[in-house]
Amino acid sequence: MTAGKIVIPRELAPLLPPTVRMFADQFPFSKWFGVALAIFLLFGPNGDRNGSRYLLTPLVCPLLTALYYRLLPPNIYRGYSARISGLLDFNERNNDAQRFLALFESVAARSFLWRVARNVALLEFTVMAVLTLACALTGTLTWSVSSSWLWQGFIGCCLGSFIAVGSDVFAWVLRRWVDGKDLVTPNQPLNVRAPS
Repeated sequence: MTAGKIVIPRELAPLLPPTVRMFADQFPFSKWFGVALAIFLLFGPNGDRNGSRYLLTPLVCPLLTALYYRLLPPNIYRGYSARISGLLDFNERNNDAQRFLALFESVAARSFLWRVARNVALLEFTVMAVLTLACALTGTLTWSVSSSWLWQGFIGCCLGSFIAVGSDVFAWVLRRWVDGKDLVTPNQPLNVRAPS
């Protein structure tokens, strides 16, 4: 996972919507907040200590999140934040903005996305395995496919994983964009789709 605060140079800051600049100021807090949120919501209320939910959900949610980001790469130049800052569809008028979005769709970004999803899944699984063991030792653990907190835990884990995985991927893209690095290795092209 990517570590450390992201510093956006003064000349590039106006090219980003305010929400992205705010995210850069909050990283890596946002990543760890996402992981903690996933674990907290997955653990659930008192009395529903389901080992099946604890051990399967953290393996599935980060991978579903990665699939979402893979199929629908983020476009920071669409939506409310871009509209209020005058950057709506800015990527159609500015080369740096096009380069920023191209990084999201690069082969290197896809590879990084799946590595991050795997790391988040392993982290969440490890914490939930320890909590499962603690519940088993106290005699409160149950094993069943259904649970009163099944859907809330699943959706909460997906939400937390969405924040954690997205934070790392955004940080990776922002760092490469700021540093002017479009490639991970000299021989690896960005391999992006042509604009429609």
